[in-house]
Amino acid sequence: MRRFLTRILAKLSNTRSKQGFKNYALAKSTRIVGVLASFKMSFARSLTLFIGCVSLLSAHPHVFIDTRISVEQEKIWILWTFDEMTSSILMQDYDKNRDKMLDDNEIAFLKKDHFDTIANYSFFMHPFDGEEEKTITHVDDFMASFEDSKLRYLFSIPRPKIPTYELRFYDGEMYVAMIVKPEFLTCQKPFTCRTRGYDADFYYGYQVIIRQ
Repeated sequence: MRRFLTRILAKLSNTRSKQGFKNYALAKSTRIVGVLASFKMSFARSLTLFIGCVSLLSAHPHVFIDTRISVEQEKIWILWTFDEMTSSILMQDYDKNRDKMLDDNEIAFLKKDHFDTIANYSFFMHPFDGEEEKTITHVDDFMASFEDSKLRYLFSIPRPKIPTYELRFYDGEMYVAMIVKPEFLTCQKPFTCRTRGYDADFYYGYQVIIRQ
């Protein structure tokens, strides 16, 4: 945990003078301790901790995830592609043999130690049936890969058995930007999909509307 924080703060300090960053870090030390305590000093929360720490320096997201969606008869497939900086940090933690690939054992550990913890945030994805926004606590078919300097997570959720619904992608704490462009959508017939969203320096939120 300490080494992870050191790497993050070292990267961020490149954008500030050494003295200015030191003063800023001291002013925020209480909040950093709070972040550490809230995650019980668990190294498993590496991405969440990264998000929490860099947010102390700025209010807008510092983790960006391109989110591709494929709607099939029984499942909805989700593909996350992390930005290069986040990818590099996570690979330092989970690519144990430093071969710039993820083998089966590394994927299994990454899932347990990192990905499963994001269930606490509904995987930044909230189904909406027209009346109630729901949470997701479990996903299937998880896989991870590292290609072109970017980490990717692939997983699926069951398709809701209703004619029209939404998938809402956002992080309510504004630490993570979930990005869903029209070209990121694929829908098998008889389903149709469209997306709408809001991009700003401080907030990203998208809806994917799926109809049968």
